[in-house]
Amino acid sequence: MADVDYYTLLGISRNASPEQIKKAFHQKAREYHPDRAGHKSTEAFRLIAKAYETLSDQQKRQAYDLGFMPVVSIRDLYERHPEGKKVMAIMLPSAPAAKQIGLDLFMVVKVNKQLMTHGGNIILELSNHEPIVLEIPQNSQLRPWCRLPHLGTSGKNGADAGSLWLKLELEEEE
Repeated sequence: MADVDYYTLLGISRNASPEQIKKAFHQKAREYHPDRAGHKSTEAFRLIAKAYETLSDQQKRQAYDLGFMPVVSIRDLYERHPEGKKVMAIMLPSAPAAKQIGLDLFMVVKVNKQLMTHGGNIILELSNHEPIVLEIPQNSQLRPWCRLPHLGTSGKNGADAGSLWLKLELEEEE
């Protein structure tokens, strides 16, 4: 779905009737049709047609207004997000040929006060990986969590590796 509000694109309100949607579509279609406005308007015309297709169909409009497509099944719901795929892998361990995302790992990294406050770089030495330069942002004590995708355990049967989650903790001063 495009990052465009279909209602704004057609110049109608959110409670527009089907007749108002159709009228707005015909006006915009005439204005942006490639035969009339040239080939540069082709993409705009396609977007207007997609807006009309979505808003003129009651079910599609309702799904658009909710901001997501309807969920077909529990599996569909879970598989829309990487974390959900992990849940499915746990729920279906008896499917050995299925791809299984690797497990996430958790690590606490001690950082000195200057780095936590002003930011900077540290080098993480991880087994089975090249050293990683981690950029610590300013005021990281406000958001001490960091996720490094694909640095967890390896996935099975061609699936992605899990993530490495880092928690930045203030190093105790001596």
